[in-house]
Amino acid sequence: MVGDYGQHAMLTPMTSQGGCMPVRVKKIDVSTTMWLSVPTLGIYGLCQFFRAMRTYQTCVMFTDDEDDTLVEHLFWIYVGLGIAAFATAFMNYGISVVVSLIALPVGAVLLGKVLQLRDRAMEDQGITGIAQESWSRTSHLYCWSIGYLGCFVIVGLVLIIVQGVQFFKEYNDFASRYC
Repeated sequence: MVGDYGQHAMLTPMTSQGGCMPVRVKKIDVSTTMWLSVPTLGIYGLCQFFRAMRTYQTCVMFTDDEDDTLVEHLFWIYVGLGIAAFATAFMNYGISVVVSLIALPVGAVLLGKVLQLRDRAMEDQGITGIAQESWSRTSHLYCWSIGYLGCFVIVGLVLIIVQGVQFFKEYNDFASRYC
């Protein structure tokens, strides 16, 4: 079901019973997300990432419940590790660094799984043309990982912001196919 909803789009993925399930897809304002992510130490961007992740999960016609559960668990483990790293930074910086390094592979696997969900959602929804404009999964992962490791210097923050802008631009391209 497609209509003119401004920044909203209506998707109709198939349910496991064969019926259609309408889903509202709202574009994410990339510049607002990036600007609000800086003073909130990434929390705002993480909320928007969660929204994109949920949209991709919903738009995949035939899901593997174990994959969906894994993505959800990875997200909350990553959030928990981030909270633990932030909380321990005030008590013991060494422990905070270790927790942050543990969060790196969790975040990388999470990002990879969400990009995999995006690719499956595009395929299931019959979306073409985005792949030429989007980064490869490897490019996203390298940019995010190097940015994560260097996040305490300007170069690392710039890499994370560039990767985030690209991720949300690709999400908006996905959503605009229904506007």
